[in-house]
Amino acid sequence: MEPIPILVICPRQIDYFNCKTIPEAEKYEFHFLDAPLELSGFSQSFDMKKYLEECRQYIKQHNIQVVLATRDIPSLLQAQLSQEFEHLRGPSVESSFLCLHKYYTHQQINFPSSEYAICLLETGKNLSEYIQEIDIPFPWIMKPCTGACSSSILKVNNTQEANNGIEFYQEFVIDNLNYLSPFLSAYLDSDKYPLINSNSILIEEYINFPHKCCVDGCVSNGEILIWGISDGHYYSTKPECFADYTFPSTLPLSIQKKLNQGYKRIIEILIEYGFDNQFVDVEFFVSNKGEIKVMEINGRMIPISTSLYRQCLNHGDPYTAIISICMGEKPKNPTLNGLVGGIFYLTTFAKDIAKNLFDFELANQFSNLEFRASPEQEITEISASGLTLATVNLVGNSYAEIHEQANNIRRKLLKQPEFSPWN
Repeated sequence: MEPIPILVICPRQIDYFNCKTIPEAEKYEFHFLDAPLELSGFSQSFDMKKYLEECRQYIKQHNIQVVLATRDIPSLLQAQLSQEFEHLRGPSVESSFLCLHKYYTHQQINFPSSEYAICLLETGKNLSEYIQEIDIPFPWIMKPCTGACSSSILKVNNTQEANNGIEFYQEFVIDNLNYLSPFLSAYLDSDKYPLINSNSILIEEYINFPHKCCVDGCVSNGEILIWGISDGHYYSTKPECFADYTFPSTLPLSIQKKLNQGYKRIIEILIEYGFDNQFVDVEFFVSNKGEIKVMEINGRMIPISTSLYRQCLNHGDPYTAIISICMGEKPKNPTLNGLVGGIFYLTTFAKDIAKNLFDFELANQFSNLEFRASPEQEITEISASGLTLATVNLVGNSYAEIHEQANNIRRKLLKQPEFSPWN
């Protein structure tokens, strides 16, 4: 049997590793089409419509049967390609967009969330005018509406900090997201979604719930399949800075049941907009009393979770699953096998050349580590969530075991640990 030709669009470093190590690799022939797109979704040189045309030609020339997108922005491209090629399966562009655009997620998905507002960054507007238009008590969470990987998220406690945040977005962020507008204008209704032609920042009420969880799963030919729940943890000294997430969840089963019900309700709404044949995860805030509020939706798989799923689940390879879905076959339902895993973030608040902050040479010895920065990258601006230099996947028999391993790795690789948060 000939291997299945598969095109991975805008691949990230970990996609190459995950595809190389996929079970029964002889069944697949992976092709990779690179793009100048950062993990944050930022770029000043990415022409999405030109890249889309390159994908079209590549699919025709190489008889591609499956197109994989494991990142937020490329999921839009995969969605459009699945509409153009009859043999390709995937979601509608509109449903993928509703996952990506954080304001429209809140507006179109009828589910409890934080109080929110939109801030349009218009030229010639006084900073104080932005703040006067927002009727949400401080503190706020500020984020680009179309950012990815928790990038450029700010927590602001007063008007001055909010003004500083708006200046930060105007100077460092907006120009890196302008490339989206031509694509969105071409394939979405701008009358229905007018913000696609605007520089917009989402302002959210700060939710001080103690638990943050992610329910992950996929849709296969209209059927919702839940893979599991992971728990997100933040640093006690830096509550906006992500420390790790661990799998499976340790929350009470009654709360996990409520999260799964919330996930299904949200995905059913997305299905009404055309979401299908793709992974999708939903992040939730969870109170001690079990109240849940939606934080974000990500309409693609979580590639850094692949190592965890492969080791902690039976039938737990998401790449195998999405390929099966895209070939018209329902994947096997994964089941827990007793192991636990975690994705641990190596983060800094220092401003320096990355190689002065992180031991890249030593880090190359870890096959379970993904770089988020390059050695020569100059780090000049830091958000409230810090800057993630790398992530590492760890699996063991207990959560205490993998947390100890993670801190040992942090001590080895962080050259200026005093600028990194610790729990």
